[in-house]
Amino acid sequence: MKNIFLVLLVVSVSAFSQDFEKNWVKVVTYENEGKIKSADAIVEKIERRASREHNEVQLIKCFFYKSKYMQVLEEDAQSKILEHLDAVIAKSSILTKCLCFRI
Repeated sequence: MKNIFLVLLVVSVSAFSQDFEKNWVKVVTYENEGKIKSADAIVEKIERRASREHNEVQLIKCFFYKSKYMQVLEEDAQSKILEHLDAVIAKSSILTKCLCFRI
């Protein structure tokens, strides 16, 4: 019974990872085509899902992509990026803060 549970757990985790990867492929495709707003919309979608699932790795990746797009799309990007960084740090676990943000 434990083996079945373990197999189901591994399969479900890999399925979720593949779904994020499909979305990231779309983001890169839109970005290469110069469709920054479309890429940003997909990143927003990924960020909402990652937030619901408490997937901090995806949230950090979203932060970097969103920051890059803010610099292109918005005038006052630097202050908005810093505000967004503060929000991401506040939502992160202690371990993530120590490993990624060196706080």
